[in-house]
Amino acid sequence: MNGIDAFNVLKNKIEEFELIEYPYPHILITNVLPDEFYRRLLDNIPDVSEFEINKRYPGRGVDGKVNTLVFDDFKSEPWKSFADNICSKEFSDLLLVKFGVNKEGYSSFYLHKDLDGFEISPHTDIISKLVTYLLYLPENDKYKDKLGTYLCVSKDATLEQQSGTHHPWDQFELVKKTEYAPNVFFAFAPNNRSFHGVKAEIDKDEEIQQRNTLRGFVFNKDNDGLPDYL
Repeated sequence: MNGIDAFNVLKNKIEEFELIEYPYPHILITNVLPDEFYRRLLDNIPDVSEFEINKRYPGRGVDGKVNTLVFDDFKSEPWKSFADNICSKEFSDLLLVKFGVNKEGYSSFYLHKDLDGFEISPHTDIISKLVTYLLYLPENDKYKDKLGTYLCVSKDATLEQQSGTHHPWDQFELVKKTEYAPNVFFAFAPNNRSFHGVKAEIDKDEEIQQRNTLRGFVFNKDNDGLPDYL
């Protein structure tokens, strides 16, 4: 199976999926890609030496250091054809329609390797992100209960007026956690209640695996909140 066929499977599953409304509208689909193609993606994730330090987001770890590596140079299959489709207008329009967002946007993503100590506290995402989406890329489900994404509800309604701001964990109820399991797709449209975060929950004596994810967004390029690097 090639990247185009796999993309069509992904597209159909998104189209057919009924939005989960609580705590804010989101998509959470298991086995979103054909198993054979998912395995090909894993087998062709670039070596860690080809990733760069993510300088755009410093301090995303409990130790205050940069704890994420990024890769965005998709020249080899199966990633090339898959990336071409994920970054297409067809995919961005699909997600915008799914979440009822009546704006023009474009899709872009990176491969991320989150390292030991990676953590990002609750936030909603900036308003230039019309849709946020993730594809979890672990080899197995060993850390499914520890490396997922928390969906949060604020204890203080005034936090809902602070788009993109990161807040302490104790200001939120942690109401749901996505499993960091193979082939899981998670997406939502950022809004004033779309708080989410990732905790560093691996015990110090555990073997640490890199947390591989595809993390992408449908950006509103005309929005004043667009980051400078875009």
